[in-house]
Amino acid sequence: MCGIAGIANSFSPKENTENKVLKMCQIMRHRGPDNTTISKYPNAVFGHNRLSLIDINERSNQPFQNGNFALVFNGEIYNYLELRKNLTKEFYLEFKTTSDTEVLFFSLIHWGIELTLKRLKGMFAFAFYDILNGKVYLSRDRTGMKPLFYSVQEGQLVFSSELKGIWVLDEFKKLNEKYLSIATFAEFEYSRRLSAIIGVKQLEPGTFLTFDIETSISKIEYYFKMSDYISEPEFERRARANGNEILEEFEYIFSETIFKVMAADAKMGAFVSGGIDSSLCVAIAFQKAPLSLFTSNVVGKHSELQNSTYLSKILNANLYKHDFTPELFLKSWAKATWFYESPILSHPNAVPFQYVSELANLHSCKAVLTGEGSDELFLGYPRLLTRQFEGLIKSPFNILNSIYKKVPGISRYLNLDNNNFHEDFFQFLGGYELKEKQLENLKAYDFLKNKNIAFDQAMTLNMLERSIHSLLWRNDRMGMMHSIESRFPFLYEDIIEFSINLPRKHKIGMTSKIYNYKHPFLIDKHIVRKLTEKVLDKKLAYIQKKGFPVAGLMNISVNSEFFYNGFWQKTLGLTPSALKLIKENSHAYFIAKLASVEIWGSLFFENQTIDEVEKRILAHISLTP
Repeated sequence: MCGIAGIANSFSPKENTENKVLKMCQIMRHRGPDNTTISKYPNAVFGHNRLSLIDINERSNQPFQNGNFALVFNGEIYNYLELRKNLTKEFYLEFKTTSDTEVLFFSLIHWGIELTLKRLKGMFAFAFYDILNGKVYLSRDRTGMKPLFYSVQEGQLVFSSELKGIWVLDEFKKLNEKYLSIATFAEFEYSRRLSAIIGVKQLEPGTFLTFDIETSISKIEYYFKMSDYISEPEFERRARANGNEILEEFEYIFSETIFKVMAADAKMGAFVSGGIDSSLCVAIAFQKAPLSLFTSNVVGKHSELQNSTYLSKILNANLYKHDFTPELFLKSWAKATWFYESPILSHPNAVPFQYVSELANLHSCKAVLTGEGSDELFLGYPRLLTRQFEGLIKSPFNILNSIYKKVPGISRYLNLDNNNFHEDFFQFLGGYELKEKQLENLKAYDFLKNKNIAFDQAMTLNMLERSIHSLLWRNDRMGMMHSIESRFPFLYEDIIEFSINLPRKHKIGMTSKIYNYKHPFLIDKHIVRKLTEKVLDKKLAYIQKKGFPVAGLMNISVNSEFFYNGFWQKTLGLTPSALKLIKENSHAYFIAKLASVEIWGSLFFENQTIDEVEKRILAHISLTP
């Protein structure tokens, strides 16, 4: 929806602070091209770039303010009409706009930060200034659909929707080299806390930060954890229900969700991959109103255009495609990285994603429905389905291991205990963020006596607090690159609650056929496929997952000269001969990952332009068959 930025302190001249916030907003202009406003208050300056979607009238421009309070807000509050009704009844308020911004503003004033956050349903990141009490509140939605970066140091709070919004300030140019070693693991987009810049962090989803301007004291508190969704009575109720009852409940909840998520006064569309999740979203949406469909045709063996075309014909919908050829990956890599703000590693499909966003923008859309979240909620990844069979699959190796271990010293020599020291170091640098969440989530299912079932249920929570964050990062950055907001029906609060309290038996189906070689006889996302079959088409319902594949890092060759006088060489002090040895003795995929970090580092820490980095790429990196 927007881009927000601001600075709060008790010592900086307003003019100086105002110039800084203006600079922050200017570098994020792509997030909100409809309006930019910078507002000054006692000890604070807030800025806002608006992408107008609900109540597109200028009366809903931000910062939204009165004499005592100010708000900058990025996102959508999907239950704002319900909240508005409650506020009107309880406090006899008269609203001047039809926006969710004004509803959030008065909710925070009258209900306070904690009660408001517990009542919100939607995706958001906001800063709220209680001017009379001298306190600024930052908060982020439960799942992390909207980004928010901040810094609290030397008596000052700085916040921004994007990392570059803070990076653009001279005092925030330093790379946090402590985390450089985990950059090649894509940790900056997976983590919900870390950032690459010294003194800057992400505000963790489900939390709010309070900054007292007078004392410069800040405090972060959780208002929600994913495990709060767990309800033993609901889990037991759904465990007793039959398949038809569960399907009926899911259809009702998902349909209501789609209709709420479609709230907009501007044109909406949908990103479709040809897969089941986006297809289901669109099928339900068409019950309310037709949408334009946008897809990426990854030319070659990875193309899924046939499925997207089939969907459009069933719905009689307009389908717009962008033909993405392998050559475009190299040409667009640098520009995509600038907007991505992290090395492009886990999601090379971020590069074609930008073109689909541009296509939607060219057809006057401002927001799109997407299918992200279904795999995490309903066990759509093959490794999640086959976990229970790992013991059987690995039994031959386990037998050999038990024999070898009888030989003194050989266990340690061959690492038969599977000690993963790289993973241990990775967890250590990240503050054991992932392991901490995994233990909390498993404990939350203590009411389940079967620990294997408890572990399976906890996997959904783990996915929602880890892998989904990188997908949300991709959709936000690559969508907002062309001022397109992604909306995620599967991550609406009611759908998450349904999934977390849904037993595994309703998520995974059984079949006598080899449905998928990765998990034969098991059907992933069973409840999602049953609903798709009911409201759309059986063929689309049982399409196998491809995951938007693209020829990326696995299909390039990097010349060692690409790294000469570059980010890695300067940061680590590598000699030309060392670079040559790395190239000659490392796997091509590892070199490609180093190249992706090199591109990112060159843009953000070597002050090279997109054009300069692009020229280096085209001169020293080539495609492989």
